[in-house]
Amino acid sequence: MLEPGHPVKKSQQLHLLDDFGTNNLRLFCKKLRVDPSTFHALLAIIEDHPIFYNNSNIPQASPNVQLAIFLNCIGHYGNAASPEDLAQWAGGSAGWIEKCTNHVMVAVLALHDKGIHLPTADEKEDAKAWVEGKTCPEWRDGFC
Repeated sequence: MLEPGHPVKKSQQLHLLDDFGTNNLRLFCKKLRVDPSTFHALLAIIEDHPIFYNNSNIPQASPNVQLAIFLNCIGHYGNAASPEDLAQWAGGSAGWIEKCTNHVMVAVLALHDKGIHLPTADEKEDAKAWVEGKTCPEWRDGFC
């Protein structure tokens, strides 16, 4: 026989990222998979996107919170990336986690043509030189 479950307690831990970004970079990177300067650069690029603003009586989470949730989600896999696990870490619901993730994806995809481009001949040459320097000359023109 099924019995009703007990509510899962949640305690927002997002505020710890500010401290981690200053005092414990290892923990910041462990949660978001980027360093604080990369986080702030990404935030500066997407924070003005209209997806983060609405005329509702229920305000959205700030763009920095939504970006942190998104980065945590894409930087993990399995149970650690489930909406339920992220909701417990962020102090919200699984549906809220999914909305935050979707909002950031919309903002990032809107930048596709500005950020995604084929490499120039110089960029290709630099990549080939790097591969050769890290491996062997035979792999210089290889793929991957």
